[in-house]
Amino acid sequence: MWNHRSDEFGGSLENRLRFPVNCLEKIRHHVGNRMVVQYRFGLKHYLKHINQGALPGESFDEVGRDVAHGQEMAKTP
Repeated sequence: MWNHRSDEFGGSLENRLRFPVNCLEKIRHHVGNRMVVQYRFGLKHYLKHINQGALPGESFDEVGRDVAHGQEMAKTP
């Protein structure tokens, strides 16, 4: 894991997702339903287990991301 922070944005998966989730909430608040919101996240290189990379997409749907785009997921069997 590359995120060695000890504040509210480091440590657990929930904390590491806090920044992108906050960004998505703010974007959705400002654009409403007038625009599609997409979040692109890389999964391959820095995760111990691919399921940990899939969890963010599940969380982001709840805060307003319309389109998931995991760069490496299409290549994963």
